[in-house]
Amino acid sequence: MTEIFDLPTPAFLVDLDKLENNLRGMADLCRENKKQLWPMVKTHKSIEIAKMQADLGAKGFLVGTIDEAEKLVEHGFKEIMLAYPVASKENIERVITLAKKAHIILSFDTKEAASKVDKICEKEGLYLDYLIIIDSGLHRFGVIPEKAPELAKTLREFHHLKFKGIATHPGHVYAKTNSLEVKAVAEEEVNALRLASNLLEKEGFIVEIIATGSTPTAFYVAKDDKINVLRPGNYVFYDAIQVALGIVPEERCALTVI
Repeated sequence: MTEIFDLPTPAFLVDLDKLENNLRGMADLCRENKKQLWPMVKTHKSIEIAKMQADLGAKGFLVGTIDEAEKLVEHGFKEIMLAYPVASKENIERVITLAKKAHIILSFDTKEAASKVDKICEKEGLYLDYLIIIDSGLHRFGVIPEKAPELAKTLREFHHLKFKGIATHPGHVYAKTNSLEVKAVAEEEVNALRLASNLLEKEGFIVEIIATGSTPTAFYVAKDDKINVLRPGNYVFYDAIQVALGIVPEERCALTVI
């Protein structure tokens, strides 16, 4: 047996018991609160961990890159959400290839990206589902809640794209310093999605998916009865930031770097 101090550095060590406990904890949180779990895979980029998440009830997966989506589909996973819009012809064609093998849900926050995808979908005879990205405070991408109906109406002209719902990522939570500030971000997150959803429904849109996700806020937003999809990523390992925010004790951290 190799001793830990004989390993070449840098070395990444995963405590499998802690990992499984973390996976089970989030799966239980979602099940108890009747939420679908679609974990973000960019944290682990591991097919083995994805299999563990699926075995514990994950409905599908959120990806940050097309590379991640391709690997998941290659290993038999059929439900994939893209966190960001795709715009280049090459990347759209890669997504189209995946959509012939699995259910791919796109994300948009502009008409321009949707237009490019729709044209290629029409050529291929494909119809793809999409979510509108809502800005709940990060201000990096997405539309403010009040603009969601306007964008949804604009995207109606693309007949090969089907509106399925809305999604947000409260990434600004990582700039906070304690659990009270995290709770405040979670409230912003919930309020933004509720407002966007209510405005869309008022305009006649059926909002099937109301998705959000960050590990720090998941424990708060899981209690909301409007949100139906959670998409956390960091929870598989946890880290020093989660400890500093008061989300978990240090003992829950499953990944060590030597």
